[in-house]
Amino acid sequence: MVRLASAIAVVLVSPLVAAAYGALHDQVTYTLSPEYYTHLKFDQFRIPAGMHDRVGVALVGVLATWWVGPPIGLCLAPFLALRRPAQRAPWRTGLARVGAALATVIGVAALCGALGYALGRPLAPTQEAAAALTPTGVTDPIAYLRVGSMHNASYLGGALGLVVAMGRQVVALWRERRQSA
Repeated sequence: MVRLASAIAVVLVSPLVAAAYGALHDQVTYTLSPEYYTHLKFDQFRIPAGMHDRVGVALVGVLATWWVGPPIGLCLAPFLALRRPAQRAPWRTGLARVGAALATVIGVAALCGALGYALGRPLAPTQEAAAALTPTGVTDPIAYLRVGSMHNASYLGGALGLVVAMGRQVVALWRERRQSA
């Protein structure tokens, strides 16, 4: 029963975790480049002009990331369903395993996002080069491009984080099987 509950929990919780990550991530990136939202994302996600910017940013983050949760949950669920329940506190252990798997995905995504921001500077080494790659009217094109790089790297990091989380589950399954043999 705990195995099935862990598998179901990861599928149900993953979209919520992804949405929360997106909302928080976008608050950070808005701080780094408000123009990335005012010149691109608000129009892209049809955020009403009268909405407070920070609320709009959170909404963009939720809408941009919630959908990543179900595939992540569906990929992790079989591994969690195969794990043996702990002898003591099986429910707590099951939930901890779900949390650890999702934290791995989030952690790798955040790390890759930060790396994307850091590496975003070489995209346009000068203000003039950056201006050629951004919409008209952007006053800080380098920040705009760095935040765009950060967003792309975060999505890539989410995929990489899923691979790492699945790998951790495979190692845990192997250890469980080895200990019981």
